[in-house]
Amino acid sequence: MHWLLTFNIIYLSIFSRSSISTDSQTEKRKNILFIVADDLGWNDVGWNNPDMHTPNLDTLAENGIILNQSYVQPTCTPSRVSFMTGYFPYKLGLQQNGLRPLESNAVSLNYTMMPEKLKELNYSTHMIGKWHLGYCNKNFTPTSRGFDSFFGFYLGSQDHFYHNTSGVSKNGTKFRGYDFHYNYNPYPQAIGVYSTDLYAERTIEIINNTDEDKPFFIYLAFQNPHSPPQVPKGSPVSGCQNITNKNRRLFCGMVEQIDLAVGKIVLALKRRGLYNDTLIVFTSDNGGQVLHGGNNYPLRGNKGTIWEGGIRAPGFIHAKFLNLRRGYVSMRLFHAVDWYPTFIELAGGGLSQSKSNPKINTSLNIDGISQWKGIINASAPSPRNNFLINMIIKKKIFAGIRFGNFKLLLGMAGEMDDWYKPDNKKVNINDGMYSGGSGQTLNNSGINEILDPKFENYIEKLKIDRNDIWYFNIMRDPYEKNNIDTKDKVFYKMLDLLVMYRESYKSPTRIRENLAGNPNFYDGYFHYGWCDSY
Repeated sequence: MHWLLTFNIIYLSIFSRSSISTDSQTEKRKNILFIVADDLGWNDVGWNNPDMHTPNLDTLAENGIILNQSYVQPTCTPSRVSFMTGYFPYKLGLQQNGLRPLESNAVSLNYTMMPEKLKELNYSTHMIGKWHLGYCNKNFTPTSRGFDSFFGFYLGSQDHFYHNTSGVSKNGTKFRGYDFHYNYNPYPQAIGVYSTDLYAERTIEIINNTDEDKPFFIYLAFQNPHSPPQVPKGSPVSGCQNITNKNRRLFCGMVEQIDLAVGKIVLALKRRGLYNDTLIVFTSDNGGQVLHGGNNYPLRGNKGTIWEGGIRAPGFIHAKFLNLRRGYVSMRLFHAVDWYPTFIELAGGGLSQSKSNPKINTSLNIDGISQWKGIINASAPSPRNNFLINMIIKKKIFAGIRFGNFKLLLGMAGEMDDWYKPDNKKVNINDGMYSGGSGQTLNNSGINEILDPKFENYIEKLKIDRNDIWYFNIMRDPYEKNNIDTKDKVFYKMLDLLVMYRESYKSPTRIRENLAGNPNFYDGYFHYGWCDSY
């Protein structure tokens, strides 16, 4: 059995005994470094898989809080919506896949983003790396959404050295453009320089020039290890040479580049005297992409699915100003929407609570719940016991929900539903490895055979396909192998919650590509200025 997932008994006892306290210097306002890796899978970090070479990340994780039940969305844009707005993306119509390069879509200006709130609390705010939340209007870009500075790219992917993206629109028009910006302006100086190196240098520049009397928030959204698979020639990678699969070895090298960058950034914090007062949070935006060398084994599924491998993110919290027990593993449910209120509470923003439900932050009116009290005190009760994984409703419902130890999936959870070992050859989407059969037929008969009038009402109300119902006890069955065939009280409670979530559902908004955004009209750059700021 995979060594970390033997936590079911061991770490539950650690969790119940551990306590976390702050030292006498917590009165000084803390800096926040929020690091997001792109397409990093559960099995792609050293603390989950010793074959991966991530010594700097491992040190931070093992001397902090390893988040063992931390969830994100199945793809890029939806997770970033969650991070920046604190809302489940199904409420914004942005729950399905990433924004396309020429799609005139974005997070509505009606939503206040995290850096805007932190600026109100007198934080300096900086973004580095991948945005992917819309750019067709200047008002949608990072420096108009609360960031004092932006250094990175607008789209979902690009070449790591030349920072260009090409494609073909649905009407057959080819496009190709350069996508790297410094604040509002294109930054051609990045051409030929590896993205991770650029991001590390910029982060260190901000650290070296920060005002010690004004705390900072840095959102460092790495491009690595997202495709295309590229690493610098002659880079000092050494921990991946024993991996025989070329695709996996190259992916490992991309992860090592993140690790090297984080090591340099932590060293800069220490030299500047800021390390002791900086909260470092690390997470992925979704599961690893098996097609490009990523891996989520032994979790089930892949990026783009709502199996555990698609949405359960490797992550940790590290802070010298917190007295943490070494190797502390948190079993608390944590969702991507929770970072927003957690950072706001750390920053000194008071969060008033609803009298009818003390878990609701009425001052922010978002879906996220602050986890700060549980971070500083492990014996504090967990504020979250459920969350919506995702919801898309067409002729029938595609949805997932977590409630306590249990998880319910309705409709297809994603085509890549198998358990993919990291030493497999490169998976081909047409090679028959995952036709929807090997995983989807496991023990999926009993739950659909029970005729229950109560259940029939939910079928009609939620548009459930009775042939696609998946119910798991994740703590007992973290690999999602055994579909529970009993409709118990928890099962119906989860259906009730789905009915409640359904009331605020917004259909996925996919706006037709706008050829006015073709880089040919902007001197070869992907640039804003070709849509209204609706």
